[in-house]
Amino acid sequence: MKYPILATVAIGVLLGKSWVTGVEPFQTFFLLKGDWWIWAIMTAAVALSVPFNRFYCDYVCPAGAAMSLAGRLRVKEIKRWPECEKCKVCQQTCPQGAIIGPRISVRECMNCRDCERNT
Repeated sequence: MKYPILATVAIGVLLGKSWVTGVEPFQTFFLLKGDWWIWAIMTAAVALSVPFNRFYCDYVCPAGAAMSLAGRLRVKEIKRWPECEKCKVCQQTCPQGAIIGPRISVRECMNCRDCERNT
């Protein structure tokens, strides 16, 4: 969902539609301004963050989508071991859920290196 939102925001900015940049819950919350629909998006994101950890960041945030695309350009890859298929300690402790077995999703990995600290 976050990639179509990123495309919509990028196209809107290119076309000079400034309202697309207002779809940002932090500005709405901290500056206490915004239309009712922005407050609805923010409220829904907070409510969905209870059952789904980091819901807004993982599924909605256009900045997160842009950063995940930029994550493909990483210079240093995270080191993996042959035991990664069996141990799964990194998979269980990854805050982003980017590790599934021996595979790391470069789109979801935030390069926090918590998995390397487990070794």
